Amino acid sequence: MNINKNFAWTTIFVKRLEKLGVRDVCISPGSRNTPLTLAFAATRKIKQHIFIDERASAFFALGIAKATGRPVAIETTSGTATAEIYPAIVEAYLTRVPLVVCTADRPEYLRNTGANQTINQDNLYKNHIRFFYDFRLPKLSKSRLQTLMRITDKAFFISSEKDRGPVHLNFPFEKPLEPSIKDSEIGEELFNEIINSAVINSTKKNNKINKNFIEEILNTRKLLILLGAMENRKEEKSVISLAEKLKSPVIADGVSSARFLTKNENVISTAASVFKSGVPEKFEPELIIQFGKAPTTNSLLSFFETTSAKKILINEFGDAHDPSRSFSKLIKTSVTDFTNELTAAIKERKIKRDAGYLSLLKKTEENVSNFKREFLLGTKESFEGKIIAGLFEALPDKANLFIGNSAPPRDADVFSGKMNKEIKIFSNRGASGIDGIISTAEGVSAKSKEPTFLLIGDVSFLYDISSLGSLSGKGTDLTIVLLNNNGGGIFTMLPIYNEKKYFNKYFKTPTNTDFKKIAEAFGCGYFNVENISDLKSTLAQSVKKGGVNVLELKTDADYSKDCREKYYSKVSEILND
Repeated sequence: MNINKNFAWTTIFVKRLEKLGVRDVCISPGSRNTPLTLAFAATRKIKQHIFIDERASAFFALGIAKATGRPVAIETTSGTATAEIYPAIVEAYLTRVPLVVCTADRPEYLRNTGANQTINQDNLYKNHIRFFYDFRLPKLSKSRLQTLMRITDKAFFISSEKDRGPVHLNFPFEKPLEPSIKDSEIGEELFNEIINSAVINSTKKNNKINKNFIEEILNTRKLLILLGAMENRKEEKSVISLAEKLKSPVIADGVSSARFLTKNENVISTAASVFKSGVPEKFEPELIIQFGKAPTTNSLLSFFETTSAKKILINEFGDAHDPSRSFSKLIKTSVTDFTNELTAAIKERKIKRDAGYLSLLKKTEENVSNFKREFLLGTKESFEGKIIAGLFEALPDKANLFIGNSAPPRDADVFSGKMNKEIKIFSNRGASGIDGIISTAEGVSAKSKEPTFLLIGDVSFLYDISSLGSLSGKGTDLTIVLLNNNGGGIFTMLPIYNEKKYFNKYFKTPTNTDFKKIAEAFGCGYFNVENISDLKSTLAQSVKKGGVNVLELKTDADYSKDCREKYYSKVSEILND
């Protein structure tokens, strides 16, 4: 077969990704990545998403992978294009989201020669990648093609199972890049043999739980479960189910979905405000089991650091999600295996639990929740906590809510309560950056049947504004709930707020932006929402209209700061009583 060597190489690679189960690729235009682009263009099994902006492309891929749980391919040309996708790789690394990053490259001999669009791409993302391989220039020998297959299999299974997260494959190419220019030969028999070769997977083994530890859990009088952000909804539900069997309270972080389930009787949603006032002695557990990421709010992080309770982390990959480094033990096992094994043990044993401990926390949850409702009724419409509580009430059942970074996740943790409706929460809480939030939410929407909503602040919105242009015409729907407090409202929560001489210029940085004009310039719908009571009907309008719509609500950062302080003070009084 007369063939273009580069195109044959990438065709075999893409066929392998098809076989492994990759179903989406995000592509940005370029010259050096022509062989990769055209190989992906030729496949019907892998959907192509085209973005002129590599950063938007990578975060969109991140959103798809979050929604589906499957590895998504990202493909770029050489040079600084590869650096543009780094923020999304960092986020994927820290939250163990599977991505297969494919970077085109100039030949190695052109590095450090002044050659155009040539940088050192050798293990470029080495601090935030689960696996890297540089394929070198393509060669159509049997041994090199077998290596191509073996490495592709290895990268895929590391990304999806063994060490879940992003992997990086670097593809150097010499010209000619276009498949119409034939420069090599390959035997048809060899070509088919390579494409049809069997997939190689070294399966990851799960660890069994020590029987002594199971006994310790069953015999602990005051057991507390902490459920942080998790990407897997089934695992979240299995933890809630286990807590019910263990008769244990569950502190559900605001960026987990555990508060929004039909069965959530043992879930505690008010812990962030309760523990901000210090932990009463009666609230102290003897043993804490943590699933998922570390807590969002500082009050819970402080509680975890200062409590005298023994702390156990459960993590499939051995990740120690504890900034205080005060945990007692880390058990490397999957959430599903852990909950299944413990559930089986419960059936054979009686649990020695202090019933009063669960009752105490449930009663506190009830009292603080009732007070929260009364408190919010007495605040103005410009209070950010009131708007966020109203948003959760207004969301339809079986909705996706992507919570942006900065102030929104903290307010969501404090002011959202338990609800008997299913809301899937998504977030980028790995590095907690404000970049790529809109793109990631669009990626979630692209692979979800349920309506998707994004809660975002004005600075984060402006930071990812180019994504609005990249997303136009993608055929996906997204309702953006934009909280506009005219600058970095998060800084009002920090001591720097009292440094009035520097605060506005260097920290709050007012944007004074007309968001209606921005939305219209990018072809998005726009709604100005003045009353929280109108939020539900406006959300419904946006979903019915389809496409990308921006719902702007203007807030007051200074007033919101005062409201938060009054709220925490009153909660402290309730606890003292």
